[in-house]
Amino acid sequence: MLFVAVAVVGGGAAGTRQISDAETGVGESGRARGLTESGQTLADVSWSSSNPQIATVGPDGGVVAAAPGVTEIRGQRLGQSASFSLRVIAASDVTSFFFAFDAGGGTLNLFLGQSTGLAPRLAMGNTIYDVFPLTRLAWHSSDPGVVSVSPDGAVVINSIGSSTITATYLGLTAGVRINVAALDHDLFALDSGSASGSFTVGGHLSFTMTVGYSLLSAPTATIKLLLSDQNGKTLGGNPEVTVARGSFQTATLRDDIIVPAGTQRVCTLATMTTSSGTRLSASAGCSTIR
Repeated sequence: MLFVAVAVVGGGAAGTRQISDAETGVGESGRARGLTESGQTLADVSWSSSNPQIATVGPDGGVVAAAPGVTEIRGQRLGQSASFSLRVIAASDVTSFFFAFDAGGGTLNLFLGQSTGLAPRLAMGNTIYDVFPLTRLAWHSSDPGVVSVSPDGAVVINSIGSSTITATYLGLTAGVRINVAALDHDLFALDSGSASGSFTVGGHLSFTMTVGYSLLSAPTATIKLLLSDQNGKTLGGNPEVTVARGSFQTATLRDDIIVPAGTQRVCTLATMTTSSGTRLSASAGCSTIR
């Protein structure tokens, strides 16, 4: 079976993805590729554009965006065909261009040794698009000695201080001020969590919680996953793991339960208790039992 993928020039392997639709900017170029079901690239594909005035496609799959609008890029091979819808946008189509995180008024506070990613997005009316890959943007740091940024948008924290990172696309610029300080205290926060199974009395539920932590105040700490009902009654086995001193680490815990009678909610909490007695906690909220 024939599939299609697109790679924006300069994106390399990381800039290729199988798609059903895509967006690009006026003047940008890329390459459409025919793929087998296993992902192998096919060379003998015939390409066409439903509207060459919006975007053209060459015999080798090279796509050039010429004007705003939508066109269909289609590949054909041995009686099979596949296509994707290509939307070409201009700066005038964009209502806002921004980084996808709550920066607190355009400011991000980080600690030395911490890492972060910046996800630029553009909005056109009520629709929000990810800009992919990040090599499509022009990146700049006002002080690379504090925070540097590579051509593919990778941010590196180098020293204490402040720096403004900007990304420019289609003549539009998004920016964030990053303040870097030295970490001098313990940190504990939810990184990700999930719950799956039957949310009914007698049902089997599996909970997984990944926490991020920095342990500076003591040699070791115990991290626990606690499941309880709406009254605070313990439901799970309280799995735990012992961790050592370190910065910006993660730990993942999992617990399985059979929901007992009378349970209306299952609440998830993770705690970190240091060997010196300090206790920090992070909550993933409660799941309703039907």
